[in-house]
Amino acid sequence: MPELLTNIALYPTTVKCFTVVLVVVIDLLFPLSAKYHPLSIVVLIAKNLDKKVRPKYSVSQQIISGTLAYLVVFGPFLFSLYLILALAEFDAFFEGVLLYVAASFTAQKHIYHKVRKALGNEKKLLARQWLSELVKRQTQALSNIGICKAAIESLLLRFVYQLITPLVLYFIGGAIFAMAYRIALECYWQWKRPFSNHSAFAAPVALFCKLCQLLPLSIICLLCYMFLMKRNTGAKKREYVATSKPTLAPLKWQPLLFHIIGKRLGMTLAGPIQYETDKQRLPKYGSGLQVRYSDMQAASIAISTLTFVITLVFLLIGLTSALS
Repeated sequence: MPELLTNIALYPTTVKCFTVVLVVVIDLLFPLSAKYHPLSIVVLIAKNLDKKVRPKYSVSQQIISGTLAYLVVFGPFLFSLYLILALAEFDAFFEGVLLYVAASFTAQKHIYHKVRKALGNEKKLLARQWLSELVKRQTQALSNIGICKAAIESLLLRFVYQLITPLVLYFIGGAIFAMAYRIALECYWQWKRPFSNHSAFAAPVALFCKLCQLLPLSIICLLCYMFLMKRNTGAKKREYVATSKPTLAPLKWQPLLFHIIGKRLGMTLAGPIQYETDKQRLPKYGSGLQVRYSDMQAASIAISTLTFVITLVFLLIGLTSALS
């Protein structure tokens, strides 16, 4: 036992893996709410930058302004964090704190359960209100099926974007890398203007986020195939809808994730989406069975299963490194 503890302290891979496991457990037990989340300051700064810095016309000016807005404002902050970690005697502890902030996800899952509870109690207006905290799209005209589908899609994407991606980036490049990504993600969510001529302002942070998400998305797609069993959904009693096969693009793996989850859990995801007054009809992916209320519980269980699997993988990697 003393030898194992010594190895844990000596090997960075072991320390990182055990930090990941500890952060996941702490986030489950003590989630950071949106009101008191440290990154809420980043959200406020990003909103102000969007109002004051975003050019209205030239695409090239929008790209340059978006790049400088992130680097000039948040670059010094990230560099200060790097210096603090470099000078800290117990750097693993401070890296764990940063990862806890960067990989906070459980609070979003609690909001998802509030949406599900409101729908279960037939309180559609309340469900739409809670859903608006998870998605940027228009929610006022959504039906029960639309609310279920939007909530499930948001839960899946936030699980990958807010939890899995920071964990993988921390394992690869450290806590500063994970925090740089999470700040960029918050900026992207505040700056993006889907289907708008002013969307180029968010293009630099969007590209950075998509590059960071590529490996985590591929890992989750693989784990879904390996560990999620096909669900018996009573297909004869379900409405069928037309679906498409996902076409893989270098930086667009979300359709593949929706398709795999939809096939495993017996539901159809994606489809028409509306932001403010702009509406676009996107392909539908999955099993071809229309979403229903019970699918929300199945999606929540799937997320819990994948969380357990990814935590167990990091734990096994850490133990293997310590004992080798």
